[in-house]
Formats: sequence, C-alpha cells, structure tokens
Amino acid sequence: MSRKDLIKHSSAIHASGQLSLLERKFVNVLLFHSYDNLLLQRQHKIRISYLCELAGYNSNDDRSAKLVLQKLARTAITWDVLNTDGTSKWGVSSLLASAEIENGVCTYEYSEAMAKQLANPEVYGRISLHIQKTFTSGHSLTVYEICSSYKGILKKRAKAYTKWMSLDSFRVLLGVDSTDYYHDFRRLNERIIKPAVNEINGSTKKYAGTDIFIEPEFNKEGRKISELRFKIISHPQKPIPVEEDARDEMRELEIYTRLVECGMSDKLALHMIKTHTEAYINEKLDLAEAAEKKGSITHSFAGYLKQALDEDYQPPVKTNKARAENEIKADIEERERQAFLRTERELKDQATKILVDEYLEAKTSKEKLALLEEIRDILPSPLKPKSLDTPQAVHLMCERIPNFKEKLKAVMVVLGE
Repeated sequence: MSRKDLIKHSSAIHASGQLSLLERKFVNVLLFHSYDNLLLQRQHKIRISYLCELAGYNSNDDRSAKLVLQKLARTAITWDVLNTDGTSKWGVSSLLASAEIENGVCTYEYSEAMAKQLANPEVYGRISLHIQKTFTSGHSLTVYEICSSYKGILKKRAKAYTKWMSLDSFRVLLGVDSTDYYHDFRRLNERIIKPAVNEINGSTKKYAGTDIFIEPEFNKEGRKISELRFKIISHPQKPIPVEEDARDEMRELEIYTRLVECGMSDKLALHMIKTHTEAYINEKLDLAEAAEKKGSITHSFAGYLKQALDEDYQPPVKTNKARAENEIKADIEERERQAFLRTERELKDQATKILVDEYLEAKTSKEKLALLEEIRDILPSPLKPKSLDTPQAVHLMCERIPNFKEKLKAVMVVLGE
C-alpha cells in the first residue's frame, strides 16, 4: 500500500501532488459537501453523478469514481499543528475512512481525527469548486491550494506571501520528489512553476484564470536556487466566489424546481438532490402525485414525498397482464437505449483518439517520454502505464487538453454526420 503525505504548510494541510487532478478535485468536492456536518455526523452521502459534476468530470461510467475513492481511502495524511502554548500536535490518518456506492449514491466517512482537522478553518483552506473545475493540471491546482490558504490575509492587506519552501519540500508537495527529472530546477520551473502561474493568473487566452494573481520569488544558496515562495494579490476582475455557487447550480436543475413547486423547502430540496439520484426522486414524485389523485395523502404533499424518499415507498403491485405489458415495453426501451449508448460510446472513443493524437503530434519524442514519466508518477503501481496509449494515460491526457469537453462534442458531431 503506497503512502502519500498531506503536508502542513503555514496554517493549512495540503494534499501531496501524488494525487491526480481528478483525485484532488474529488477531495475538495467531498469536503465541501460534508463540511457543515463534519463534527455532527460520521457518514455523508452524495450522488455519484453530482460528485462527478462538481469535480468537472463528465462520464456515465462510475469505474473511475471507484478508483479515485479507493485511492483516497488508502492515502495516508499527516499533520503537525502548533498549539497556543507552543507545543505541537502530530497525527496521521487515512484521507477517507471508508466509501461505498449503492444505487448511484456514495456514502463516505472520515475518521474522527481527520474530521477534526478538516473542520478547523485554520488548518485546511477551502477553495471554490467553481474555480477548481477550470483547472486542467493537477500541479496547477496544488499550487493554487497552497496559495489559497493565504487569501484571508488579502482582506486586510494588498498582498500576501506564502512561507518560504525549500525546493525539496515543494517537490514533495507537488508529488514529483520521486523522479530525478524534476531535480533539475530549470525543468521544475519550465514544466511546473511557470505553467501553474500562467493557469492561476490567466496569463494567456488558454486559461480562464482564478480569483488571485501569484508571483514566484526565489532564494539562492551560492549560485543555486534553494527556496521559493509565492506573492499573492487579489484578481481585480474576479471577486472571490463563494461556495453558494454550487447550490445555485443545483437550484437551476429541473428536479429542484419540481421539488420546490410541490411545497418542499429550499434546504430540504437541496438535501434530497445531493442524497438521491434524479431518477429516484422523479419516481417518488410520480408516486406521490398518483397518491394525491387517489386522495391517499391526508397531510401535506411535501411531507408525504419526504417520507416516500426516506422510506423508499413502492407503487402498488399491478396485475399480471399490466406488468407483462410494462416489462415488454421496458425491454424494448432498454434495447433502444443500449443501442444508442453503444453508438455514443463508439463516437466518443473515436473523437477522444483524434484529440489525443493531435495533442501528442505537437510534442517531441523527448516531451512524450517526460509526459509518460509524469503520468507514471501520478498513478498508483497497479495502474502505471507502459505507454501513452493505455486507458489510464489517455484519461489523464484528456484532462490536459484545453476545452476538451467542447472539442469532444464538436468532433463527435462531425463523426456522427
């Protein structure tokens, strides 16, 4: 079992860069979703589709989500917190104590010690999920997480600085300490530091930018760079997004409108959407409406619906003939759906191959070797690819292609014509 450390930097805990971009996004989404109840309950629930949506991962296949959750459950983290009396408190825990998926819903929990650390705003810096979704590089997201821990200072001052970090510590944070390739500062600067600064600042049209600007500063020992830190200032054009953005996105869903129109409160409707699949909610809504037509609801419609969702009410048993007709109809619909999905998957696979081939054509042989080495560093031992044409490598390269989703849709349209 590989061990990856979350390293305390200043007053925040940061995930080791050994976590991939998608894994880092999952960490932040799961924390955001459970943050308000971290110390009130051990288990938390979230729909897999909603988890993937907030993480910016567009896929109907939950195999990748399972791999990510498996990685988080075996990822060890440490913290070393300075107490007010000058003493320190060291601890270690797995990032997730457990996770399971059933009927499209992920149930996960943190250890008690981990929950206490994550619930402390001075220990873990929360970031905007809205901004997180725009990142195309795991290294850039890591640097953003480091710098985001200091955003609170910007409320009182025009600029803030991270603590000085040795290059060795920075490499560990970014998860590239195990490869000799990045021991050369020039490579570290060209491949990781500069691209991260460009993505965070939105220095080119390629990147949307974030709510902060950062600038690296370096210290030397003799003629060699030995330390770095980042200067941070607020982005003058981008106010800091609040986590309410995610709730606003949920309120735009058709299922949310349907729940609220039937009398359910905003808070309860959001809770139901986060806890259950859309198909499950629609099923219980239809069941509740049928019960209302029959006059079976003696109290409020919303109260009946909540109970139907909580207790998984089932529709009345139909006659054998009606059931047989429904089964035949459902079978035909399922066959049509599977045929459509097969075509959709084939188009998606073809379009993905075209985009990845174009991405690799722009790289030299040396750059391809460096890319493969970087991907091998990111993935756990069982998944380390031997070449760039493996599914795991292709998946990570897709995350690096700017505007991949839009390009994928466009290519699929052309292929489908």
